[in-house]
Parts: sequence; structure tokens; C-alpha cells
Amino acid sequence: MQLNFFGTDEDVREIWRTLFEVPGMNLLEFSSQPDQPARWFKTWAEVEGYIDSGHWFLAAWPQSVGRRP
Repeated sequence: MQLNFFGTDEDVREIWRTLFEVPGMNLLEFSSQPDQPARWFKTWAEVEGYIDSGHWFLAAWPQSVGRRP
């Protein structure tokens, strides 16, 4: 499933923060850099740094799905 959300920068940041805090949810880059695996974020600080550098395209992946994409 893919959802698009339009809002202020703070609105979008809050959506990602909420998803990050869901137990068993993982955030990762929506698409990776050329010849690199997608980054999986372990801390909110990593996510904020990614967002602050101008990247907003993330994916949320629940552990309950099983294998990694």
C-alpha cells in the first residue's frame, strides 16, 4: 500500500515520528542511492538527520510482515 500525504514540513515530520514510535515498525529509505542498499534507521536522530538533509521519501515496514523487502 502506498499513501501520499500533503502538509507542512512539521506535519510530515510528525507522521514519520508517529510511525517510528509504533512497536515493531521500521523506517527505511524509499529508494536507495545508486549501488547502495536502502538505509534502515535505528534511531529517531538518524531519521531526523535524513529529513533535515532534504530527503522526505521514507518507507515504513512492520516486522509482522516477515522478510525484509
